[in-house]
Amino acid sequence: MKTVIAEKSVNPLPHKQDLEDRIHLQMQKLHALCVTHTLLNSQPHPVHGNVRLHYALILEEHCDELQQLLDRLFQ
Repeated sequence: MKTVIAEKSVNPLPHKQDLEDRIHLQMQKLHALCVTHTLLNSQPHPVHGNVRLHYALILEEHCDELQQLLDRLFQ
């Protein structure tokens, strides 16, 4: 068990790979949110304001998460 922990702390690549994987996942989530936004705007009936507000809050949360991940990657 101690050997595995020591290997993780010595080798920075798994951490970087994990971070890159999380960034790609976050980008996929943002892409899905953008597609959802397009679908909301193409509806024949207006979307309720609360739905748009909730969507905007979720989008902002995911953008903040992506910004934090990118900041960690470039440190």
